[in-house]
Amino acid sequence: MDGCGAGSGEGPNEKHWSRRKADLMETYRNALGTPQKVEEMNNNGSVVEDPKIMLDERHMVQTTRVVRAVKHFLQLEVQDGVAKMEHSREVAKVYEVDPSTVRRWVKKLCKGGSVVIRKRQYNKREAHPYIDDEDIRNGLREYIDRRLYRRKRDEPRLRIADVQKWINDDLLKEELAGTRGFSRRTVHKWMQKLDFRWSRHRKWVDVDGHNRPDVVTPRPRGRNGDGNNQPQ
Repeated sequence: MDGCGAGSGEGPNEKHWSRRKADLMETYRNALGTPQKVEEMNNNGSVVEDPKIMLDERHMVQTTRVVRAVKHFLQLEVQDGVAKMEHSREVAKVYEVDPSTVRRWVKKLCKGGSVVIRKRQYNKREAHPYIDDEDIRNGLREYIDRRLYRRKRDEPRLRIADVQKWINDDLLKEELAGTRGFSRRTVHKWMQKLDFRWSRHRKWVDVDGHNRPDVVTPRPRGRNGDGNNQPQ
């Protein structure tokens, strides 16, 4: 019998979760209109805190990324059913952020009716919003190429710490003002994304830029495995 008699119906917990899913689905359907409208009108002014600064070419990378990530998550929820953890992980892989970051963006939209991207968000130590910017990527590649392949005799060999310092103090000095800057671990990921390879062989750190086997610069490792001489 298919009825809801004793022992065959939903328990209190199941009923609560069913109602909760129905409420979430309605919330997500209503929220989906916001990022869709932003993209259709090609107007991000309503989703940023300071349009004058945050809608320039460099910051638009992050703004567009957030809007698309939120839209992607909401579409998955509406089309495939409520599965926040699974869908946030899926979206996080695409946009290279933490799943909790995706859920936070969505929660902000659902509660406030808009995705307001704060100015300080651009200063967070996340690699990809910056490295995806063509000007930044080209600037970093040019710096590394010069240090590796056009190094003068009196210049020291390139270390991860050197690249880290140049990014924080020169390349992104304005954007990272008031922050601790990017870590060596993040800088190493940037270099990998640009197809540079750093590897340690016994007591040496081999630097091979753009996978060029003909150019390898060995450097003795510091005492006690000095972290300045190797990626973390």
